[in-house]
Amino acid sequence: MRKLFIVVAVLCMLAAPAMAGTEAGQIELGGMFTMTVLQGVDDSLTWFSTVYGGLFLTDMIELKGIASLLGSGGMDPMGTVGGGVDVFLAPGMDVVPFVGASAAMQIGENVSSDIMLEGHVGVKQFLSESTSVNVEARYMSQLDGFGENGIIMGLVGLSVYL
Repeated sequence: MRKLFIVVAVLCMLAAPAMAGTEAGQIELGGMFTMTVLQGVDDSLTWFSTVYGGLFLTDMIELKGIASLLGSGGMDPMGTVGGGVDVFLAPGMDVVPFVGASAAMQIGENVSSDIMLEGHVGVKQFLSESTSVNVEARYMSQLDGFGENGIIMGLVGLSVYL
C-alpha cells in the first residue's frame, strides 16, 4: 500500500500544471479503490470500492451522493448508499487539499448496524481542467458503537468534472 502511495505521489508531482481546481456549479463524477492482503493469512484479501457524484455549491463546498462496496476474504460483500459533504481548502489550485464526512445506510446479508459514518482527508491533483487523481485517508465506523470497530484505509482514485 505504501508503495502505491509513493507511485501516485511521484506521478502527481510530474504532471504538467493544469490550471484547474474546484468551481461553484461543477459536477464531479469519480471513484476510489483500495485493497489489502495480510501475508501468511488465508482469505485475508480485503477490498473497498466507492463511486460518487457531487455538485459544488461554492468553490469550497461539495455535496455528494456515494455508493460503496466492502468485501473481505470469505464473507459476503456489504454495500452502503448515502451522502456527504467535502470542504476544499485551496479552490482554484492544481493541488487541492480537502476534508469531508458522510453518513450511509448499510446494505447486505450480514449487516450488524444500519448506519455507517466516515470522515476523511485528502488531496486532489488536477491533471487537466476536467480530471484529477485523488489520494485520501478515511476512517469508517458503525453508528452503533462508534469508534469501537472502526476501519482506517488509504484510497486512490480518479475524478472527472463536467
